[in-house]
Amino acid sequence: MSGAASSGDSEARAQGGTRPGWDTGDWSGLPPVAIRPYDPHWPDDYEQARHTIADVLDGLTVAIEHIGSTAVPGLCARRGIDIMIGLSHPTELPVAVERLRSLGYEHHFSQSEWTHLSGGGCKLHLTPLGSTRWTEHLLFRDHLRGHPDDRDAYGRLKEERARAYGADGQQYVASKTAFVKAIVEQARAASDPSPD
Repeated sequence: MSGAASSGDSEARAQGGTRPGWDTGDWSGLPPVAIRPYDPHWPDDYEQARHTIADVLDGLTVAIEHIGSTAVPGLCARRGIDIMIGLSHPTELPVAVERLRSLGYEHHFSQSEWTHLSGGGCKLHLTPLGSTRWTEHLLFRDHLRGHPDDRDAYGRLKEERARAYGADGQQYVASKTAFVKAIVEQARAASDPSPD
């Protein structure tokens, strides 16, 4: 689970727009990572975007989920609603991307199990339904929704790391990886049936 593509994905960005900092590695002159208090309007923002996305993807077999920090009530977050779109048939990815681009979303990159677009205050993450990315994002979100102590610990970590690494968004994201992985593994263990 990461908010940035690896440096080896440049060949996959042929059609996409280059994002300063994230894609160039040069964060000079860019505003630092800013963490905002939870906004109760975020679920409504997601629902509005979801309806529009579902309409344009009509006829494709997809599932749409609100993910990321804006999907967890009470959790602080960076700007932007993260939306994950699971594709039952990955061969439909090019069609899905073109339809989303018709709504004004900019295609940044496609790599194995992850295609990223953004626009209109939303960040879209397309992945095969049931992929590791799909499963881990939902495990993390649902765990934080059900465990306020872990949610609050993650919020404190985000604020601390934004102060320490906010000038470099990729370093900020990387600095949270250990916490995220630990929560995902804890959630995965809790979701597995206990042996008899």
